Amino acid sequence: MSALRPEDQARCVEYVDGELDEAAQLEFERRMAHEPELALAVEQLLATDRVLREQLLAPKAARRRPRNLAIRLVASLAAAALLMVSVLMFLARDRSRVAFVASYESPLEALASAPELRELRPEGLSALRGSQDPPNISAEEFLRTEAAAREREARAALENSVKTGEAGFFRIELELDEESLVYLQAYTRDGKAVELEPGPRRVPAGRTELPSPRFSADPNQPGVLRYERGYLVPVGCGELTVLIAILSPEHALKHWPDTSELSSQPRELGGQGAEVHTLVVREPR
Repeated sequence: MSALRPEDQARCVEYVDGELDEAAQLEFERRMAHEPELALAVEQLLATDRVLREQLLAPKAARRRPRNLAIRLVASLAAAALLMVSVLMFLARDRSRVAFVASYESPLEALASAPELRELRPEGLSALRGSQDPPNISAEEFLRTEAAAREREARAALENSVKTGEAGFFRIELELDEESLVYLQAYTRDGKAVELEPGPRRVPAGRTELPSPRFSADPNQPGVLRYERGYLVPVGCGELTVLIAILSPEHALKHWPDTSELSSQPRELGGQGAEVHTLVVREPR
């Protein structure tokens, strides 16, 4: 524990001794999930306690049975607490990659964003916005080409851990190791909440684009494409801070933290077993 600050050393002792209230305990367990040195210090304290307990349980100390019983009880509680930390660490472990990707006001802007799409005019594009030119590719072929371009864009964003950007509309790229519940909430600079999704989304393992792919086939109009802009950055907001909370499907959030303390929300969400990611989207100047 020599590498820890004195206040952290004292916190470890208080935790093992069961002197923290519920809120402080949850906060400390969240810290241990991300600060291995704290978890190691707690483990060392428990190991020391085991040595002392073995000495006190020696035959010469048989007369001290009541105290030995108390020590066993404290050690059992501490072991249970450590197990709780292990469970929280399992629940809050990184199970995903998250990245920001800019989106566009119109499909023509989206087409211009990738070299392989710039000259393509799929059937039905005129039904979207702004183009009356004759098609030079079928909707099906275009969707395959656009999906490949989108995959490369998403892969680059995820591999480079893109967490911020400037856009009037944006998308969130997710890559999940397992099926998960995904909660999204955004806040303006002045703390006003902007709902991106009404409640959690159950997202399958693998790569997913939220809110949806930019281009898709219109089931009601064969050969016609639909274009989805993405999440809107409200005009005048300056920038949005987006919180993404990810949990296993069996562990839904009990509640979303109070919006008045944005800085504390990742810690509070982590205390509920969520893996939390933060993106910042700046409004275009």
